[in-house]
Amino acid sequence: MADTVKVHLYDDATLLCSPVVSGTTWSKSGQTLAAGVHLLRAKGEDLAGNIGAFSTISNIYTGSTTTPICDLLDDSGQSSIDNVTNDSTPRIKVILSLCNESGAMDDVTPIPLAAVKALKLQKSTDGGSTWTDVDTHTVITGDYTSPYTFSYTYQFVTALSDGTVKFRAMWQDSMGTWSAPGDVISVVIDTVAPNAPAITAPVDGMVFIGTSINISGTAS
Repeated sequence: MADTVKVHLYDDATLLCSPVVSGTTWSKSGQTLAAGVHLLRAKGEDLAGNIGAFSTISNIYTGSTTTPICDLLDDSGQSSIDNVTNDSTPRIKVILSLCNESGAMDDVTPIPLAAVKALKLQKSTDGGSTWTDVDTHTVITGDYTSPYTFSYTYQFVTALSDGTVKFRAMWQDSMGTWSAPGDVISVVIDTVAPNAPAITAPVDGMVFIGTSINISGTAS
């Protein structure tokens, strides 16, 4: 079989480009593709002009607008979903779901681990005017929690000050491009215990005949 000197790259049936082969490799940088699903496949051509069969198809998706979400894992107190906690070193989980909500991939095409390079967590303590990077996490195998979902958990080591802290996250694709920030969550850190309540009735030393009594007081 003759050596391939040129490759014809297609998006389904549409010819995109015909890069030449250098040694045993070929490439095309900066190929423009409209946002959406693309079926990439290629044919090789030899010096005599013989064109071979199509390669296997690579399913890809461009123009993704999916962004990660953040979740407070250490929500304490009266509610486990109000994002109020007495833990000043909480755990924040970053979750990225690249499912087929935008028609990106069908259910039989898992998204590979290599599709997501990194996840970044940011925080703001001034109401969202200024954002600082908390952590940039390189995705590893253990973060690939399903064929479409990537996640990791960041544990604060240095205590956060009491007050409202906002969190958001971004993801980086295999080409190094960062997504837009995801939805913001507001976490209230409250480590100060309330003042002791007071019992105003019954007063100290009271004696009762019955065993059912009314008790009341004040609290602040």
